[in-house]
Amino acid sequence: MCARYMVDIDIEGMKEIFDEIERRYPGVVMSTGEIYPSNTVPVLTKDGPAASSWGFKRYDGKGLVINARAETAEEKPMFRDAFKRQRCVVPTSGFFEWTKDKQKIKYLFELPDEQLLYMAGLYDYVENDLCMVVLTHDANESVAGVHERMPVILTGDQLTLWLNETDEARQIIEMASPPLVKKPV
Repeated sequence: MCARYMVDIDIEGMKEIFDEIERRYPGVVMSTGEIYPSNTVPVLTKDGPAASSWGFKRYDGKGLVINARAETAEEKPMFRDAFKRQRCVVPTSGFFEWTKDKQKIKYLFELPDEQLLYMAGLYDYVENDLCMVVLTHDANESVAGVHERMPVILTGDQLTLWLNETDEARQIIEMASPPLVKKPV
């Protein structure tokens, strides 16, 4: 599960993404720092960077769906078409998870030696607004001690394949995400 993540505007690659979105969509306001569901955030699509709200509206209108299970996204009506044609990349500085014990310790998970961490996502237009969800799969060894699920992490060489090639996207979601480092927050 991914319920919060971090966007650090001071990271060079992130600043470039923000600048491009602001150039393409003057006046757009995107969230930075700790990102919550419904915040407006940067995403990368095959058409270029865009601003998106985090979460698909539930069919019953009560709340948001913020994550999609990678294992079933292609089958579920809410995500099926987006998986085929509307995959996106969610640029972050890392994501947060909490332990499930009484103390609820919060951790920030990051890629070692990298400032940007890219999560696989799906997007759709809801009432002319771009909305996205984060794909999750079973946690790898570096996250499993804190949570059983984690975002699908994309490496630099997978970004273009994820956005443009459905067969390769299917293979990517079946792969384990790279090892991460965790920092107590």
